[in-house]
Amino acid sequence: MTLVQTVLLYGCTAVCGLYLISGGYKTIRAYIRKKLTRLLKQRMLLSNPRR
Repeated sequence: MTLVQTVLLYGCTAVCGLYLISGGYKTIRAYIRKKLTRLLKQRMLLSNPRR
């Protein structure tokens, strides 16, 4: 790895780590939960045909 690639790798790792420490994990968790909720609602609607 060249010096530039190494600096970019460690820089990106540091930024991602700081983002997660500062509360970014809550945003990611909320996004995933919202997606799962939508998916489950769609599956429930498809599995329960209206009579």
